[in-house]
Amino acid sequence: MSLQSIHDLNISPCRFLELVYMEIELFDMNGKRYKGWVHTVDPVSKSIVLVEFGEVPAVQVIMGHALKNLRILNADKTIKKNLLDSLFRINNASGYTKDNVIKTKNAVRHWLEKNRIPVGLTGENGENLTVSNALFIVAPYRLEDCISTNEIILDRVQALLRSRPSADATVVA
Repeated sequence: MSLQSIHDLNISPCRFLELVYMEIELFDMNGKRYKGWVHTVDPVSKSIVLVEFGEVPAVQVIMGHALKNLRILNADKTIKKNLLDSLFRINNASGYTKDNVIKTKNAVRHWLEKNRIPVGLTGENGENLTVSNALFIVAPYRLEDCISTNEIILDRVQALLRSRPSADATVVA
């Protein structure tokens, strides 16, 4: 894939998603150069999350409206894939064992079901809890791990989780 100007070319969202895990170089409208590995993209706004590896990885979000030129430097997606994915993964050294996370997920699911909230599982291995596809709770299943664009549902589910009995409380504020 060779892209000269993102806005001059009508790139489909699917084709834009192909950039994930590739090494790219891009320039914004002011001529500033960015270089790094693509962690993720927003195919609608054409914004890119770019990671540059040095002593400490640097993460930058380049907004799509500012992009002018893009060049793929390395199309091999396997080189940095695991490293990119590990940057945004829970660090098990922070006190979350796999067993604790599973127990917490089951406790949260049970509490929501006990309060007549329909709970489903999503994700590749059923690792995320979902409420009517309007709210998702991701590991480690804390209040701040609730994700929703509907503020009313988010607030009510978080309030319900806050009200869990302490003997059952594995979700902390």
